[in-house]
Amino acid sequence: MFFKRRGLVLMIVLSVFSGTASRGEASIIPGPDPFADQVVKVSYGSGAGFGQDSFPDIVLGPPEGTGTLWGSTDVLSLGDGGWIVLEFTDNYIYNGEGKDFTVFENAILVGGAEDNVFTEVASVAVSDDGNTFVEFPFDYDPDGPPGSGGASYKNPDNFRDFAGVNPVISKTSNGIDPTDPEFSGGDSFDLNEIAGKATQAGVDVNHIRFIKITDTGSNTLDVNGDIVDDAGNHLPFGNGFDLDAVAGVNTVLIPEPATIFFFIGGLLLVRKRRKKLCKE
Repeated sequence: MFFKRRGLVLMIVLSVFSGTASRGEASIIPGPDPFADQVVKVSYGSGAGFGQDSFPDIVLGPPEGTGTLWGSTDVLSLGDGGWIVLEFTDNYIYNGEGKDFTVFENAILVGGAEDNVFTEVASVAVSDDGNTFVEFPFDYDPDGPPGSGGASYKNPDNFRDFAGVNPVISKTSNGIDPTDPEFSGGDSFDLNEIAGKATQAGVDVNHIRFIKITDTGSNTLDVNGDIVDDAGNHLPFGNGFDLDAVAGVNTVLIPEPATIFFFIGGLLLVRKRRKKLCKE
């Protein structure tokens, strides 16, 4: 009986280690922290520069939002068309209930008006291996309702599946949970939206460890062939998407090999102890 039980436990542990957790699975183990752990690669576009003196730490860890009226300076500017790839090393993001991860920029509501947002937007793509990425199908509506600022690019309702649209509320000093999209601010993404496309590309949406963020610049086309526009494109000193942080909402722990080793060793010790008691 013990061997059967041990085999079952080992299957569970190895399942977690190899990352076979499924959507809504009860055995999900939360990771040690929900934030991106390292930068894999970055490519700056024109206008970049801000935040590079504190790179890479400035884009790792929790967001430092400053609310709806002021943009945070705890950011890295990617520049026009710049991009960055971030990696989660101690946990991965899975396709769970609702939104699965959030990207934080420093968008602001001009004058506090909810339909007048200053945006510098980016597309978002995900990968399980760092090689094959699947992009969220971003859509900008140039003919959508103008914001109170008088242009469609000032109304956040005209942007879908972009990062850089919503102000960041959460910061380390205010206690607002950065993993709760209802209160954290930033732009949250649901992996279920791209699950079919990901399967075709061979990307497992239950094991996402890499996030690629690309400033859309001034010449990018959306899924409908429209040129993406944002407020930053209309400033002579625009410096592109300003990355603050990336946080997982639904995450799973990636056990270290040493953890598996000690767990198996503990099982063997238990077996040895039971055999000794039986002999006695």
